[in-house]
Amino acid sequence: GKLKTDPDLEVRRAAELRDTITSLGPFFIKLGQALSIRPDVLSPRSMVELQKLCDKVPSFDSAIAFRTIERELGTSVDDIFSYITPEPVAAASLGQVYKATLRSTGDTVAVKVQRPQVLETVSLDLFLARELGLFLRNFPALSDRFDAVALLDEFAYRFYQELDYNLECDNGIKMKEQMSVLP
Repeated sequence: GKLKTDPDLEVRRAAELRDTITSLGPFFIKLGQALSIRPDVLSPRSMVELQKLCDKVPSFDSAIAFRTIERELGTSVDDIFSYITPEPVAAASLGQVYKATLRSTGDTVAVKVQRPQVLETVSLDLFLARELGLFLRNFPALSDRFDAVALLDEFAYRFYQELDYNLECDNGIKMKEQMSVLP
């Protein structure tokens, strides 16, 4: 006979998977985000649940974020900003964003702060996943279908680019310059 599925159970299980992925940290959240757009792997209901990993990730303590800002910029938050939101306006897998006003110019800016230990955590997770990928090469039934190591290497390259907030800022400035010629 045909296997019956319970749509409510499916959504509950997908929510449990999302919660588990979130608890495992940034590397797994990124994998979950990638999985959330794969209709060949997940049902539409499960995809919707995992897509919450794209914009519904819990924030970390703002006191930690403000200490990170001060450590990175070498001065107090109050010296730099005349105002900064006490809580983040957005949180994602790698960090969170605050809205602030620069004390020096009055400009409104977004202040992006990486999660504590994100580089170390992601690096360890990538290393372990790559080791698993190397081990899986011993199984032709899997390794003939896809190269997990090559996939992880590409994933890692993009991941580390995303962790480089200076590169992101430079790209934002370039985009602003290039867009300034448009009417």
